[in-house]
Amino acid sequence: MTLPSVGVSFALLVLIMTGVAVAAVILGLLWREINFPDDRIGRRFAAVVALFNAVELATLMRIEAGLGAGDAMAAGPTGKSVFRNCAACHAVDKVLAGPSLREVYTIYRDNPQGIVDWAKNPGKKRPEFVQMPSMAQLGDDNLALVADYMLELGAMESLPAEPEQM
Repeated sequence: MTLPSVGVSFALLVLIMTGVAVAAVILGLLWREINFPDDRIGRRFAAVVALFNAVELATLMRIEAGLGAGDAMAAGPTGKSVFRNCAACHAVDKVLAGPSLREVYTIYRDNPQGIVDWAKNPGKKRPEFVQMPSMAQLGDDNLALVADYMLELGAMESLPAEPEQM
């Protein structure tokens, strides 16, 4: 199980732990139900269904209120958060399945819209790389956030290497 690196709040952790507690109660009821003699099976069915419905209702209410992912996530996506879709193939200084962000910066430093256009409709430029899949599903606004974030990372100077210790 992973949690987002941003937006984790005390309220979110309480929500998760409450869900775990309710799930434990439901599992306990179900366990007792399957271990009862046949003539007693079904006596806890209504309680199990009521607990499942309560969890569903609470979840839907939190989603409608925009409270599901904490304050930082409710503020909307950031270039960093959307970049997670790209990080498996693009690193700052390393060539992974795609070019490094340093190389992306050298190509698109004055043209962030070029990154957006490429991400929506990528072609096959280099035989040593697999063709990038389209990222059009992220939308222009999110792709613009990613483009700015990629250029920001690509423009950063490398940290000086520490001298070797003897």
